[in-house]
Amino acid sequence: MTSIHDGSRGSVSMYLLDPAGMGMELAGVARGLGLRFLGEDITGEGLGLGGVVLRVGRVTYFPLSSKDSLHEEGFSRVFLLNGVSRRYLGPLDITELHRFVRDRLAPHYQSGSPLAPLFHHLMRLRGLLLRTRYVAVDTRETAQATFTCRADEIRIRVRRERGCGKMIVANELSGRFFDYAVIGGRRVALPPWMRSPERRPTLGSSLLKLELSLEVPPEVEAFIGREVQPPRLDWAGIDLVMEEGVKEISYRVLLSLAS
Repeated sequence: MTSIHDGSRGSVSMYLLDPAGMGMELAGVARGLGLRFLGEDITGEGLGLGGVVLRVGRVTYFPLSSKDSLHEEGFSRVFLLNGVSRRYLGPLDITELHRFVRDRLAPHYQSGSPLAPLFHHLMRLRGLLLRTRYVAVDTRETAQATFTCRADEIRIRVRRERGCGKMIVANELSGRFFDYAVIGGRRVALPPWMRSPERRPTLGSSLLKLELSLEVPPEVEAFIGREVQPPRLDWAGIDLVMEEGVKEISYRVLLSLAS
């Protein structure tokens, strides 16, 4: 647990996350801001608020290193995008086979087509049989996330150096707790992945009676989704996609009790 703590909204507190622990899908990956509610961690295994990954072509780069600092506005975490994932079946590296199957079935899973149950079962099987390892590579990008925590909101600014590829800025909490989105003023069950039709999407928790809304910057697209596949997957979130050449975004995350 990092010693940097800031921001408290009554029963909600914010803190910088440690890297994901062993047994999690993102084990060893540097993450963003975590939340606790009534003293219980509600972040799950995802990247937290303001976590980043980079997609260049068919390769996704993860931050395996980070550095924290305090300043007048709050605190910052610098991420080095210097890792790639490999999938193993026992001692066998099956990354390319896994990628081939995933790329062909994932669109059906995300769209809810008749093939979605097949992908769902394969994901469960993957959690039992496959292991993900992250391998260090040369740093492809450096990004800084700055967090300013106030009474009922978190201001997040993400800046990157090179602007190569697509940077995904994650805002992910536990899918065990957060189970619905608010779209068109109505609560709907969170799908595995979809483009957000709202410029201010909301995640909600039926159990906690807590909602999180995000103001999407004009230069990015937002996607919402949820995956809960014990024992390895437990996230629900609103992810922002910075297209190639976009080097900085700023946005607000608003916390409120559900009505």
